[in-house]
Amino acid sequence: MSNSNPINQGIEVYRKYGSAWLESKADENHTREILEILMSHISEITGTPYILDLCCGYGRLTLPLLEKLLNVVGVDLSPTLIQEAESRRVKLNLGNNMSFQVGDMRRIPFPSSQFDFGFCVWASLNFLSNLEDQTRAFTEIYRVLKPGGKFLIEIPFHEDKNPVVQEIEVEGIKYLYFPFTRSYLENILPKISFQFYSVEEIKIANRKRIVVYMKK
Repeated sequence: MSNSNPINQGIEVYRKYGSAWLESKADENHTREILEILMSHISEITGTPYILDLCCGYGRLTLPLLEKLLNVVGVDLSPTLIQEAESRRVKLNLGNNMSFQVGDMRRIPFPSSQFDFGFCVWASLNFLSNLEDQTRAFTEIYRVLKPGGKFLIEIPFHEDKNPVVQEIEVEGIKYLYFPFTRSYLENILPKISFQFYSVEEIKIANRKRIVVYMKK
């Protein structure tokens, strides 16, 4: 896998250090509160919703949702993380062999109008360092949602007036990070055909976060 692509530079961290590095950054309170938020939305859907965990990592949220017998699939660009997620799924005897798939948020590997609900949390969106990739990802999210389907994005809070790409270095591996702000997102979203969207600033696990809600 070439490292010339900024996103590939990011997943190189996982290839080199495995899922343990990502898991070491996890916050149990954040995980619990995010799951509560997700379940509040999922519970509003009638029937058996089909759910997408976009940029699922090692299954931090996918696996607890599978434990609730929900029909959820996790997608991540990192084969290393998907392999770990699948290993945990098998060990827990959850879901099926299609529960985790390698895929890119800019080219989500599903036909159009598939999902009732989806989400992308933590800082996954921040790996998209240019407007073209960001717009492509939002367009793909719109494409794979069913009419009336909803999607939630949760990312770190930033308030830079003019956000610029930052270069982050982890254990000698450099990757690009884009500090999304509320105003920046509010400029992007009208360009996508969502029926409804909102950008909110809320506290999750005592940290200020940005949460985006979108409806197709």
